[in-house]
Amino acid sequence: MQIPGEQISYVRRIEPFDARALNVSMGVCMGEALDLPGISRIGDIYRLLPGTGAALPLPVRMQPGTPGPVIARDTALGSEGDRLIPAGRHLLMSQSGAEIAVLMIRHAASGRLLALPLAPVPPRTDFTLIASDERVDGGWMRDFLHVSRVVPEPRPAPLTPGPLTDAGTKVAPTAPQVLRRHGLARHR
Repeated sequence: MQIPGEQISYVRRIEPFDARALNVSMGVCMGEALDLPGISRIGDIYRLLPGTGAALPLPVRMQPGTPGPVIARDTALGSEGDRLIPAGRHLLMSQSGAEIAVLMIRHAASGRLLALPLAPVPPRTDFTLIASDERVDGGWMRDFLHVSRVVPEPRPAPLTPGPLTDAGTKVAPTAPQVLRRHGLARHR
C-alpha cells in the first residue's frame, strides 16, 4: 500500500563495462579505449579486451522527479546517491552484421566513463564503430530500462507474533500461558 505523497522508487541492476575494456584493435586510435562521441573515430574497430571485460554489477535507483539514475547502494564504483549522467551513444557492428548500441554513461562523482551495451558483447569479436551521437534524448532512458533488471530491496524481518504482556509488549514464553476469554481460563 502506498502512503499518499510517498515517492516509489525501484532498484534496478545494470551491468556496464568500464569503457577502457573496449579498445581499438585496428584503426586511427589503435590501442585507445571507447570514448565519448566526437573523440572516438567512426570506422575504428573495437574489441572487448580479454580479462578486463568483466561487467560491473551496479544497483541503480530510478526515482520519479530526478534527472536520471543514481547508485542505490555502495559499490566498488561509488557511493549510494552518486549520479549517473548519460554522455552519448555509439552504434557498433560486428563482421556478421549484428548491431549493438552502446550507451555511454559518466559517473558524476569520479568522472569514470562506463559503456552500457544494449545487447551482449562477446569477447574476441571485432566491432566497427559505424555511428556516434553526442545528443542524448529522452529515448536513452527507455534503452536504459530495457537492459536493466528490477532487483528486490532488502526488507526488514517481519515481526513474529508472540505472547503479550498487559502493557502490550512482547515477552518470551517461559512457562505455559493461561488464556482468558470471557471469564474462562484454558491452559495452552
